[in-house]
Amino acid sequence: MKKKGCFSKIFTVLCVLIIIAVCALYTAEYIAARNLSSRFTEFTLGNTSSNILKNGLFAENDGVIYYSNLRENSNVYALKPEEMELKKVVDNYMGYNINIMGDYMYYVSGLPGFIHMRNLETGSDRYLTLNRADNLIVTNEYMFYKYCNENNKYGRLYRTDLLGFHKKTIVDSVTEFIVDENVIYYISGSDGFLYKTDFSGENVQKLSDIAVGSISADGDYVFYTDNEEDKCNLYRVKPDGTDKELISEDRCWRILAAKRFVYYRNMNNGGKVYRIKADGTDREIAINDTTAVVNGMTENYFFYSLGDLSNKVYYMRHLETGEATELF
Repeated sequence: MKKKGCFSKIFTVLCVLIIIAVCALYTAEYIAARNLSSRFTEFTLGNTSSNILKNGLFAENDGVIYYSNLRENSNVYALKPEEMELKKVVDNYMGYNINIMGDYMYYVSGLPGFIHMRNLETGSDRYLTLNRADNLIVTNEYMFYKYCNENNKYGRLYRTDLLGFHKKTIVDSVTEFIVDENVIYYISGSDGFLYKTDFSGENVQKLSDIAVGSISADGDYVFYTDNEEDKCNLYRVKPDGTDKELISEDRCWRILAAKRFVYYRNMNNGGKVYRIKADGTDREIAINDTTAVVNGMTENYFFYSLGDLSNKVYYMRHLETGEATELF
């Protein structure tokens, strides 16, 4: 009896010590994450909104490329292009909607899936939400995401702090959205029109007079396509709702605005990738391949894939040199 009692006490003490150690570690991580926003003196995005709308497979931060390897269960890798040094960051999790903020990577495990936060230094990984999400966009102060559980809240746009707390409804229903400094552009899940609002969900303004299929932005303009499948024409509008103009009558799919151009698949020409300036000039073929798909653009690289679904290859192309590198 004494031996059993002694063992029980030792087991209890060990359990208490483990709980204390886990709590201490969690508290340290919590404090570090809480202080994350204070490290940024100006508005910062964890990834471009346009990249996130392409499933957020690619991101760039401090000279490092982060990407989701779709051939390997969507594990996330970090690549230093100059050294071609490759490191697996996330293993056994499907990593989409990648956002990098300081020493932390935010991502969605699955499409839709749960939001994770990973410390890039220690490798510790935690869930931030218990509901499925998509369209995750992280700033230096907030997380924004679309709620994707199958219930009457599906499509709701939420804002939380960087740890997933203080959840606030911004819009009741969206199909997709993008974020800029203190402004959110979104396609309403109710009527399909393009709107903008601030980070509190107030000061709502309607920006389009037609139903919208997809959106992108470059700071000076918001770009969108109409939602008629046989048209998908490309429009622009300034953030204040002025200077609204049709800039291309091509059937534009998967639009991405970056570096003074809007990139898109031209379905009038077999799906080849075109680009055009905001004023509708300099329209040209960017990738002369009918299987090409634009997957994202960062500060220094353009990401795309070639090939059909059974034989797709992903590349990154340096924006200055034009040199292309096969990723997977």
